Amino acid sequence: VGALLAVTDAETARSFETDNGVTTRVAVEPRTEYGVLRLQQEIGRQASTVGFMVTGLQRQFQDPALAALMSREAFSGGVDWRIRWKQGMYAVSGWTGFGYVAGDSAAIARIQRSSAHYFQRPDAPYLDYNTARRHMGGMTAQLRADKDAGRRILWGAQINTESPEYEVNDVGRLQSADDIEYNADIQIRETIPGKYLQNWRLGFVTRGGFNYDGDRMNEEWNQNTTLTLKNFWNININWRLDLPTMDDVQTRGGPMMKTGHGWGGEFRVNSPFGGRTSYRTNFNWGRDNLGGWRNSVGGSVTMRPAPRWSTSLEPNFQRSRDARQYITSSDDATATATYGRRYLFGFVDRTTISMRTRLNYTFSPRLTLEGYMEPFAASGRYHGIGELQAARGNALTTYGKDAGTTATRDGSGNYTFTARGNTFTLSNRDFQVLSFRSNTVLRWEWNPGSTLFLVWQQNRRASEVLGEGVTLGDLLHTTRAAGDNFFAIKATYWFPVKR
Repeated sequence: VGALLAVTDAETARSFETDNGVTTRVAVEPRTEYGVLRLQQEIGRQASTVGFMVTGLQRQFQDPALAALMSREAFSGGVDWRIRWKQGMYAVSGWTGFGYVAGDSAAIARIQRSSAHYFQRPDAPYLDYNTARRHMGGMTAQLRADKDAGRRILWGAQINTESPEYEVNDVGRLQSADDIEYNADIQIRETIPGKYLQNWRLGFVTRGGFNYDGDRMNEEWNQNTTLTLKNFWNININWRLDLPTMDDVQTRGGPMMKTGHGWGGEFRVNSPFGGRTSYRTNFNWGRDNLGGWRNSVGGSVTMRPAPRWSTSLEPNFQRSRDARQYITSSDDATATATYGRRYLFGFVDRTTISMRTRLNYTFSPRLTLEGYMEPFAASGRYHGIGELQAARGNALTTYGKDAGTTATRDGSGNYTFTARGNTFTLSNRDFQVLSFRSNTVLRWEWNPGSTLFLVWQQNRRASEVLGEGVTLGDLLHTTRAAGDNFFAIKATYWFPVKR
């Protein structure tokens, strides 16, 4: 049995109005009450379980502006189970539950338009987008069967769903609703060492899904091969195939859009993990029939030069081109094939470089120093900008290339386009981002169970409208970017209790 009750008070923030120079206080958070109850019971002799969970949230609004932004109350709950038999070789697991929110009509309309739902899609009459409604609720369920043990073959199969009106983001996490998804996998393995290999595994996976209107939203096939050599070096090879399906989020609330046909793979090699120095290297690539591609190379090296020291470096470099990057949308009565709205997409060439670094030193079993930092640099350049020709397709009318269109760019990189007799502008979307994050933690267990932590955290970031690709030298510039330094002291004390 687990239970949690919490109350957070109303909060305000200072606001400065540039029009009249007046500083006021505005409400930014209402008084909120939270509750969570979890029950779980083990049954039988094979660690089977059955459980129940319910969550609740209640907000007390004093400002109508906040009531239009947040739900007034939210509840969710359900039951779950995992039934095991034959010493855990087989298992059937799953859950079924509900989600419910209520509040001001403006707040519920915002939830309907959120990226988890997009009820406003013009080509989805089965979704009930109603700006007057004051509540919405839906259900979720999952059923999975697994064979988790055996000499050679393991497998699993699963189906899960979230109804279009299912919502739990007030006390939970929901990336998308309106889904009926499935996946199945089979693993063929050998765990007895042979002449050349310590062990090996072949895996085959398929994933797919539909929405509640019957449109296929995903279809993926994956094959994975893992080989462990006699010297315990590990080789992993992965292949992936994505078939064309429909996408209900690419236009950000607009009509359905067709995805491309994609394929790719990954090759990874790991040295034995038990050595004083271990290595990993990997190469990842992908292509699609729309002109997109991705190449990345990375790795890591972990060194333990002495029992007290441990350090690791994880460099990563990636270049890619997205063929259908969403940019923006605007009303256009002449765009009848896309329901009177223009949806702009473009190619974007990206370059990303990062270097994760960790350094740990143990002064004694009770005193340790741990450091982490990650310089990061990324850039993107847009080109081939155009508009979606028709709903449920992926072809673009490219400005300045296709007949009846023009495209010009000024010295600041801003665009002026014409299409079907309309003229409109687009600001420069190229970018270059530098980021540096680090954490340094000194941990001192000054008494058994009682610990003191000293923490220093940096968060630096710089962003410019540039189309030039970043280079390794830009990683050194990340430490000079503007940012914040955060210092914290945390202490815990365990009281001795005599029996």
